[in-house]
Amino acid sequence: MSALPGFMELLGLTIERADAEEALVRMDVPAALMSPFGAVHGGFIAALLDTSLGVALHRRLGPADRIATHNLNVTYVAFSREQLLFCRTRVLSLRQAIAIAEGEVTTSDGTLVAKALGTFGVAARRGGGYPTSESLDGPRLAVDQVHRRPPDRDGEDQVGHVPRKGAGVEVDHRPDERHREIRVVPRARA
Repeated sequence: MSALPGFMELLGLTIERADAEEALVRMDVPAALMSPFGAVHGGFIAALLDTSLGVALHRRLGPADRIATHNLNVTYVAFSREQLLFCRTRVLSLRQAIAIAEGEVTTSDGTLVAKALGTFGVAARRGGGYPTSESLDGPRLAVDQVHRRPPDRDGEDQVGHVPRKGAGVEVDHRPDERHREIRVVPRARA
């Protein structure tokens, strides 16, 4: 995605930093987002967290991949009358279809305002992110059957695929940056 979504400007959001480790998003809270009691409205703090978690995830995906929030659990710790907030987020787990990320919102002096844990659906698109059977060298299967598992503590592959009865398949291991790819390929017939 090249251009930032328009809602980021409306909410006063700026990406300060985003790399493979974490994202830092700044929120210059517009006066209209303050509650009648003088604190930043909690719904907009949740929007800051949700958006920042998404930024952290997108840094780990391909440009064509998409995510959608499945669950966002926000714990509010303190009110903020300060209209400058920072949200630091990091990805805890990234799988083929599900990702989990966490984040926290602080004021400019470091006071913790809220923490969040989010679960996201991941939709990999051709041209980025998780490989598809077309992106691997081998015959295309009718159904994309790529499974990614992290190596176990000894660096060994974890195999979790159980082929359908009579499917005639084998498992092909290929190393990746952080994961092992397990691809189902047609078995050579004798």
